[in-house]
Amino acid sequence: MFVFLFISKIRFPKNKSIADIIRKRYNEHTLRHFRRLESTTRRLHKVKLDLRFLNICKGYRFVPKFIKFRIYRKDLYHSPLYKSCIDKFLNLEIHFKHKLVSKYESSERQLNTELQNLVSFIDYRCLMCFINKKTSDQNTINFRRQGQKLERLGLHSSFETNPDSVISNFSSRQLSSSEKRILAVGLDFKIHPRKLSFCNYFLYFEKICHQLESMTGFLDKAKCFPTIKTLSNKLFYNFKPHKLFSPLISTKDIILLKRLRQDENIVICRPDKGNGVVLLDRDNYRVKLLFILGDGTKFKELPFDAFNLIIKIEDKINYCLRTLKTKGFEFYNEVYTSGTHPGLLYGLPKIHKMGIPLRPILSAIGTPAYGLSKFLVPILKPATTNQYTLSDSFEFVDFVAELQFDSCFMTSFDVESLFTNIPINETRQIIVNFLFQSQDRILNLNKRDFLKLLKVATDDSVFFYSMNGFFNK
Repeated sequence: MFVFLFISKIRFPKNKSIADIIRKRYNEHTLRHFRRLESTTRRLHKVKLDLRFLNICKGYRFVPKFIKFRIYRKDLYHSPLYKSCIDKFLNLEIHFKHKLVSKYESSERQLNTELQNLVSFIDYRCLMCFINKKTSDQNTINFRRQGQKLERLGLHSSFETNPDSVISNFSSRQLSSSEKRILAVGLDFKIHPRKLSFCNYFLYFEKICHQLESMTGFLDKAKCFPTIKTLSNKLFYNFKPHKLFSPLISTKDIILLKRLRQDENIVICRPDKGNGVVLLDRDNYRVKLLFILGDGTKFKELPFDAFNLIIKIEDKINYCLRTLKTKGFEFYNEVYTSGTHPGLLYGLPKIHKMGIPLRPILSAIGTPAYGLSKFLVPILKPATTNQYTLSDSFEFVDFVAELQFDSCFMTSFDVESLFTNIPINETRQIIVNFLFQSQDRILNLNKRDFLKLLKVATDDSVFFYSMNGFFNK
């Protein structure tokens, strides 16, 4: 490689024009042939980018402006005839770009072969490197411009035009082409609201004002609060949803999404690994999740109202916090719990495994111990890392690359239901012993009191599934 770079710098130095070198070393005909190959390669990459842009627009059912045409009445722009015409023009433009790609590829191969016969092997390799580098630089600029244009239009450049590669339908429902198209956008796609909620909108501005009231010294409240009020009213009453709404979504698409959501026979979710959309029969989904919850050693159904138990758990946590407050715990107000609710259990299908088992996921946001658990995370983090742990797959690759063994093979082991099989009491004791090795007090608490705090944060995990209360034993 270094030898080739050295030779190319000698054959084509940067201080001399490449056109003069080719004309002097060969002839004018060779120079014109080289320029035609350079121009054809550049056009080929440009047409491929244009074809990519048109395919993304087609996938989003969006017609670019240069394909649309003006008509004498504005109301006809929404007519089925006009829409079918511009859709047909878009398909014709895509077909034309495909023909151009084939034409330029054939021409490039022919010019490439002829250039090989006109120049030496070394000069040919040097000239091709020059063409590829120049074309790549221009292609990078065009690609960035096209990405910015797609972003302004609200279109994602990674949109997959083949819905079957995104959607995994294991349900008995047959999806129409329109339903497939709208689901292929993915579950991360968010629809802008067509109408702002008065209460939710102004609530955020009220919270800002309450937070600013505690600031003194550098804030002129007499000017600040009226300015916030003026801006909030201006933004609310000047809200125009048609300027925010994505060209992908139409009113008919909203109706399709509502119908899918109202279908009680299916469950739409994301897969356990990667991105995508999975459809399952609700009965099959329920049976698999209830099978997991049927393990009496880990879960137990509550025979009474779960919300009464939530209140008792809140009182238990707050009583423990008040007791520790008298012993020097200074974060009582930060972790005080009130107005909480049970967790929510759901399952993500493992579509890469036989039988499509479910991975149970417990959303603990808003549960009684959520605030306390979140508060303890940075304190417990040192106990989760040592010389045998890796942070991510990239660190694992770097670690494996440094190993040198002659006759070995790699294997991996997976623990079934890891979190529900962890012995909680033993784990709490291990954590406390580890943290108090080098210090006598944490959060101004001794070892025994910190263990109490850890206990109320990990006990009594109440959650809902299908309106039945369960708690983790």
